[in-house]
Amino acid sequence: MPEIPLINPESQGTYPQNMRYVTEWDNGKPAMVKTPGLSEYIDFATSTFPIRAMRIVGDYLYVLAGNTVYKVTSATTYSSIGTVSTNAGRAVMQDNGTYLMIAILGVNGYTYNISTDTFAIISDADFPVPGSLDYIDTYFIISSYDTQYFYISNSGDPTAWDATDYEDAERIADVLLGIKIINGEVWAGGSHSLEVYQNTGNAAFPFERLSGIYHGVGVASALCMVYEDNSLFFLDDKRMFRRTSGYTTKIISARGVAKDVQACSTISDCFGYSYVDKGDTFIVWTFPSENKTWVYCVNTDLWHRWAGYPSDGRHRSNCYAYFNGKHLVGSFEDDIVYELSDSNYHDAGHEIRSILVLPEIFDEGKDIEFSNFRLETHTGTGLVADLTAPATGEDPQVTLDYTNNRQRSWSNERMDALGKIGEYNERTIWDQLGTSDRRQFRVTFTEPCEWVISSAYFNVDY
Repeated sequence: MPEIPLINPESQGTYPQNMRYVTEWDNGKPAMVKTPGLSEYIDFATSTFPIRAMRIVGDYLYVLAGNTVYKVTSATTYSSIGTVSTNAGRAVMQDNGTYLMIAILGVNGYTYNISTDTFAIISDADFPVPGSLDYIDTYFIISSYDTQYFYISNSGDPTAWDATDYEDAERIADVLLGIKIINGEVWAGGSHSLEVYQNTGNAAFPFERLSGIYHGVGVASALCMVYEDNSLFFLDDKRMFRRTSGYTTKIISARGVAKDVQACSTISDCFGYSYVDKGDTFIVWTFPSENKTWVYCVNTDLWHRWAGYPSDGRHRSNCYAYFNGKHLVGSFEDDIVYELSDSNYHDAGHEIRSILVLPEIFDEGKDIEFSNFRLETHTGTGLVADLTAPATGEDPQVTLDYTNNRQRSWSNERMDALGKIGEYNERTIWDQLGTSDRRQFRVTFTEPCEWVISSAYFNVDY
């Protein structure tokens, strides 16, 4: 019985949805596993506006929900520390331990003095409209919205700015979309270029461009730049995802991802974040206008689509923080912070639709009679029965269909049982699957249960 590879890293044209490849699962073997689900962590219950930004300072989590900034304890109690002028749009937080700064991109900025419990708008007339925000060497640093310039605050004080404390990213005449601190250096991402600056201690302005370091690619948006694993990850102006290595960059886009991004109407609102879970590092990019989210696993160099209920659109996460030993994401739909966990098998009560399309099977144009198809899975993972009514997930089912024409059309769906709780010897197998000269199988799972595929096999007759 030949085994079908779970995924083909060299030509990943159809990437999994809500499933990811792990190199070691049970007994050190690789597997495809369900992406983590969501459970409610905090509901601020004040509006339907989104969670716009989160940041940990000391023992507290600070959350911008709509137009209100909350201070959250590890016991999930919270209090408002102030309000901003708008309840929607992108925002970024940074801190130096004494001050928390909040940049409302394209609008204005605010500070919270942690020691004095003082929240205020930045009223300094020299404070420019922020396009992005970061922090380095006692300075809060922002790109000026829709210009070539980036500015620094007074040392240690984001309430004070000087109109002369700026640099012009002028290597070529493009717009500076965003800045990101990478390994102690300022990376300035323009619409068609990347420049790098170091703190030289110059009295006039401390940050000077590194001579000879220039990239002829730009960034797609202000917030698509993500720092992780000592590298910058970003979407470039040619719509390719890239990773830096030292001062060079390389393309990391898989074929299917590149094709989809090329087809996007809008990429200027792309934003990203990273998280590390169980030894794997993930870079998450969302395109709000396109209603799509892609995830890149740094360890495996593989991609998957992260989709949400009800229409397989973008994932619900709008921002991320690791707080109190939990992976937390803020919702783009409402003022709820969710916990992200592999032990959550649904998205806050909504189904997670996991889809895996396996590599194509063919034999030099010969007709193949597929007598059966079998999955090696974790069986017997059904939920405890509801005594009053049938419970979703009590008797979990797996759906199989297939294409014989390179995904132009699909067969009727057929279901098979994954096994009720404790039915560990259940076999997931489909028989009498017809004849074709080429075939791709697709497996779909929507039950709120554990879902792991360790192997896929097929039997054929000629």
